[in-house]
Amino acid sequence: MTFRVNIPALRGLPPFLDRRHADLITAGTYLRAHTLLRPGGFIDPVAPRHAQVVATIDTFLTDAAIYAGVDADNLRDALTSYATSDARAAARADARLPDYPAPPAPTFDPGDDSLTADVFADTGSPVAPLVAPTDQRSAYSYRPSWADLLSPTTMLRDMIWGLTKIAPRSACWTGPTTRSSCWSSRLPATSAACSSAQRPS
Repeated sequence: MTFRVNIPALRGLPPFLDRRHADLITAGTYLRAHTLLRPGGFIDPVAPRHAQVVATIDTFLTDAAIYAGVDADNLRDALTSYATSDARAAARADARLPDYPAPPAPTFDPGDDSLTADVFADTGSPVAPLVAPTDQRSAYSYRPSWADLLSPTTMLRDMIWGLTKIAPRSACWTGPTTRSSCWSSRLPATSAACSSAQRPS
């Protein structure tokens, strides 16, 4: 059984994990800084769920950063062990064997020498897209002013919204029927009432 470890190439992995640790910390900082919602209006109902989602993502990024940092340290220890294991084994064997001429110094097979630590080099920066969001208000040309509250269109729209809220609570709404059928069902009774009121006594 042979076991080969390319130590020169593997030495590039701890710095790679260190960079991922830093990138994940940066991502968490970016997330917390740029996901704040200003309270008010329709934001209030979705704010608790939004905060929960942000907290879940932040926890994931924090945990991943911790794992990357711990793995980098463990890998450094493993590299040190790989680099000295043959020498330690030879020294233990020499101490137990009779005094014979010293054998050649043991060598460690690094495996494929064509691979170096550059195999773990980054081809780009993962945190490069994490730029501060720009002001997007210019994308919306319509900016209503306080005077719009007094416009006929606004009043009509508010009246329609008000009626749609009142109708389901009124006697006119008895189930999943149309409003025309609702009024038509009450029209004969209304006509009868009007006729009796106009009939001379």
